[in-house]
Amino acid sequence: MSELSKRILVAAVGIPAAMGAIYAGDYIFSLTILFLAYLGIGEYIDMIKAKGVKVQTVTAYLSTIAVISAFALFFEPDKIAFLLIVILFATALGIYLSQIFRGVVGAIATISSTINVIIYVSLGFSSLIIIRNFHLYLLHWRNVFSGNSFLYGEVFAESFTWALFLFFIFATIWICDSAAYFVGKAYGKNKLHPEVSPKKSWEGAIAGFISAVVAFTLLNYFFIPQIPILFSIVGGVLTGIFGQLGDLAESQLKRDSGIKDSSSLLPGHGGILDRFDSALFVFPVMLLYLFVINSF
Repeated sequence: MSELSKRILVAAVGIPAAMGAIYAGDYIFSLTILFLAYLGIGEYIDMIKAKGVKVQTVTAYLSTIAVISAFALFFEPDKIAFLLIVILFATALGIYLSQIFRGVVGAIATISSTINVIIYVSLGFSSLIIIRNFHLYLLHWRNVFSGNSFLYGEVFAESFTWALFLFFIFATIWICDSAAYFVGKAYGKNKLHPEVSPKKSWEGAIAGFISAVVAFTLLNYFFIPQIPILFSIVGGVLTGIFGQLGDLAESQLKRDSGIKDSSSLLPGHGGILDRFDSALFVFPVMLLYLFVINSF
């Protein structure tokens, strides 16, 4: 079977499954994200180990799962803040105390790598859960937000609206990637960052950026018309920029560790981090954007 056939087959199965999990929301979506994060941690740890650096594997898994679970199970700001403080304090304490018994050699690299794995994976995947459940956060965060945002409308109190919004972000990322790939392949002459990704070009990056802005704006305009055009345009800009930066960020990790893909889990597509590299940058930024516009 050719690589293209493998890619099509995986996409034919994966996209409907992803749409089903997004639509279902609640525990089905949260458990799906937890599972993906679990796989992503393993891939990142393997990349670090390929560099000869040790990682506190158990701590990385437990801390990441704890952070994601906190956002999946609790929506009140006081409970989330308390849990995050406890988790982060316990994580930091555990990492440093555990390293005492592991030896001095490589301590800085091990501690830094473990913390980096936790931040990279938990921040990105937690953001997906928060955005999917944003209607629940709005109910509990009225005292934190100003309450004047358009997101307090009746439509945004519905779970389905945020399922659509989440899917549109994914769709925009895919459209951006596809436009960058095809335009870059056909017309790319000026290399974007050959040291990190030799095949990427400025022409492809610009095409991806424009496609992201247009796609995100049109999707929201036709399916969630209550969203102001300006919000969608800015959201498209953020997706077009940070989606491609996320791709480059993971590419540099793979290039430094000397591997082509983060894993061979998905035939023709690579691993979980290969499929979610853009999303792990876009969703935290989009979440921050949502918090900002709700605070003024």
